[in-house]
Amino acid sequence: MLKSTFKPLVWLGNRDAGLCWFSESDQFWNPADNPNAIQIVRFPDHVELQIHFIDQKTTIPAGSTLSFGLMATPTKPRPADWRSWNFTTHQNMQLQKEPKPTRGNMVIFWHDSWRIVMMYPFPRDPLTFKNEVTALHQNGAERVFPYIVASHITGHDKTYLPEGPAEWTTPEWAAFAKDWELQPNRESTTFRRVSPTSGFADWQLDALKQMIVDDGVDGVYVDESYPYPDSVAAHGAGYTDSKGARHVTYQIYAMRDYFKRMAYLFQKFGKGAPALMVHSSAVLTVPALSFADIFVTGEQIYAKVKAWPKDSTPSYIKMTPLDQWAAQFTGRQFGFVPLFLPEFRSDALGNRYKNIISETAPTREMLALALLHDVPVWPLWSNTDEIYAANKVKKDYDIGAMETVYTPFWNKDSAKTDKKDCYISTYQNKNGILAVVSNLSDQKVNITADFSKVPDEKVLLSSKAWNAETGEKYIVTNTGKTNLNIPAHDFVLLRLQ
Repeated sequence: MLKSTFKPLVWLGNRDAGLCWFSESDQFWNPADNPNAIQIVRFPDHVELQIHFIDQKTTIPAGSTLSFGLMATPTKPRPADWRSWNFTTHQNMQLQKEPKPTRGNMVIFWHDSWRIVMMYPFPRDPLTFKNEVTALHQNGAERVFPYIVASHITGHDKTYLPEGPAEWTTPEWAAFAKDWELQPNRESTTFRRVSPTSGFADWQLDALKQMIVDDGVDGVYVDESYPYPDSVAAHGAGYTDSKGARHVTYQIYAMRDYFKRMAYLFQKFGKGAPALMVHSSAVLTVPALSFADIFVTGEQIYAKVKAWPKDSTPSYIKMTPLDQWAAQFTGRQFGFVPLFLPEFRSDALGNRYKNIISETAPTREMLALALLHDVPVWPLWSNTDEIYAANKVKKDYDIGAMETVYTPFWNKDSAKTDKKDCYISTYQNKNGILAVVSNLSDQKVNITADFSKVPDEKVLLSSKAWNAETGEKYIVTNTGKTNLNIPAHDFVLLRLQ
């Protein structure tokens, strides 16, 4: 049994579907701070979510309101061709001068290139920004996602303006801080949290509309996509208890409306979905994010990387167990296309593991998990050549074909191995089978991969199988089995045709 005080959101489900319960406020819950307010109870044939709004003898004040919502997930089907999306980052303003193909068709246009300050949705040079978006499209980008922030604005920070002062105060913040800022807030004036019920939402969405209409932007990367707690009455937030203490509420409905309006802008003035890429690591506020197309996750591992002991290299297999991948990273049970963010960042690693992003093993270990779970990886803060190489294998196989069927390792009719901690997930389409065979154990192994349960009898008669990265060939027996040597914490991308 799990017991908890008030939480604004609880989701129960499995790898494919679930149910989300949510509430913006614990006002009128009694007792306050009840450690048994939320309970998840397992029975032999079912699981119950029990919400104890009132758990003791109570006089209910006139005008009391208890509000909550339920939402089934996935909230929508994922696009049939989503596996054809290859993500990459664009971090300069030179493509219009030096044309070259992009390394992905979904391009995140990072803020360092075009911003005035980080959390400000206007380019410092509008014409150059527009030309760069055009150049990205001409060089292979199907969608361009410039960076904005859902719940923050820069107050005062160092500027990227080529001329002028070294620091810059956002004029809108200077004018509207009192109206826009939520409480509690950050101590620093650099990044300020703002309310989606304030004029901030109108102002930022108008800026995004300009990007769509004037600059040809057909997507947006939205950071900090969370309904932060707020106590400001002017925002319709917070409440005062019977003792006069002020409490926060969570603006889930307002954040949902913010993303709904954002999705509408792309439907009305742009190309429609997939347009919304939201960063929501470990905070899946499903009611607010149901309008999103792609969710970025993985930053919740930053603290584990930072705390990793010096005597060994950070291990994604040790840091992210399989149940965490099932619950937080795949997106399938929520209706989101996932994008996993590696965390081999210099600010997390400090002076340790200086060669980690040039080594192949740490990144391949992460890929052994991501590929197994059908999760694309953002080529960032890792050995990006390994990620692009895996993407090329998937592209050569035409993994984005509409008819592609993914059979995950946890399914009863999936391919199996004869070794502990070794798993196989498969894709099937007209080009045969692409199998991800991952060795999550600490030892190099020789495994027998058994494809006899995969529903394609042609495989059992085929002797054409090869490592899609190295070209090494394998024999498949007439019982659908083949032998593979796989290093510890590594994988093989196996083609059968």
